[in-house]
Amino acid sequence: YGTPQVAKRMFQMFNKVFTTGQNVRLSDFEHITKDGTRIVSEMSTALMRDGEGQPIGFQGVSREVTERKAAEQALMESERRYRTVLEFNPDPVVVYDMQGCVVYFNPAFSEFFGWDLKEWSGRRMDGFVPQERRAESRKMAEQIVAGRSFTGIDTQRYTKSGVLVPVSISGAVYKDAGGQPVGSIITMRDIREKKKLEQQLLNMQR
Repeated sequence: YGTPQVAKRMFQMFNKVFTTGQNVRLSDFEHITKDGTRIVSEMSTALMRDGEGQPIGFQGVSREVTERKAAEQALMESERRYRTVLEFNPDPVVVYDMQGCVVYFNPAFSEFFGWDLKEWSGRRMDGFVPQERRAESRKMAEQIVAGRSFTGIDTQRYTKSGVLVPVSISGAVYKDAGGQPVGSIITMRDIREKKKLEQQLLNMQR
């Protein structure tokens, strides 16, 4: 049993097999069992021929993939939620792969630093880290690869226009659905006002 949409897909599949003679695979085929349960299957269909090569019917293999599709859907929903959290995070966030290339950064990052994601996607952000902070940055990366997060490290980064700004950095490892490390998530906070107040206090003490 199935919906009109499923019936249409089935007709198109069998018609293609019949008219072309080629095997066809139908994925995400949702149908309803006799007891009313909805299941998802994958189906491969081929044309059967007699000894003279004339079509006499169809043969196929069907495999239920309901649990797998449910897991894929749950993963997509989870990723969508996390992406929403990142999109609306007021602090700049950048995601790197294990080679240090940019996978993603959020709108707050673009607004604060001036870059658009397409400028750095799949590339290392050369020039983002000041020369005198690169050893510190390598230690951060090594710490994340080792599975250790860090929080609130005061440092500096360059904007697209070349302005050196003070930021507080936190970082953690980013894992895939199987729990394997695939990169890092770095969150930065604007601490220009904090540094300004610290300098004012230092001047007063002098």
